[in-house]
Amino acid sequence: MINPYEILGVLQNASDEVINEAYLERHTKCIGDDKATAELNQAYHMILDQRRISADQSKLSEVRYLVENVRFTEANNLLDSCDNKNADWYFLKGKVCYNKGWLNNAYENFDKAVNMEPCNTEYADAFKRMSESKQGNMTGNPDKNINKTKKFFNKDDCCICCC
Repeated sequence: MINPYEILGVLQNASDEVINEAYLERHTKCIGDDKATAELNQAYHMILDQRRISADQSKLSEVRYLVENVRFTEANNLLDSCDNKNADWYFLKGKVCYNKGWLNNAYENFDKAVNMEPCNTEYADAFKRMSESKQGNMTGNPDKNINKTKKFFNKDDCCICCC
């Protein structure tokens, strides 16, 4: 496996500005050498991708903190600023949507998280709870055992929910 930092001639902790300058400098030196240009481009894009994913992981950690502290609007805004939508992103988006009352969106996001990482029990548990609540089997739901075909009018056309 190639070390993209060595190809660019920079340290791993180099700033984005230093990386860009090194890329441009080396790119002008290898004009005409297709193999060197391809290797340089691959290294440069590997570094950019690694940094973007790392930045998004930091954002997702911050989103978890915001959700735990009931700061859902801030968490939602931070999620919307992420470039990489992985399973954790969809799970956290589901939690935010659920807590904001956007239940259909929450269900869809939990579903995507589980499909991306089916072995993750945290995602599976959230999706299971969401599926059960979608079917009316919510914790504290007094109607969960009522026969769904029960009519709300009795033989005297009086509403039984009022009597």
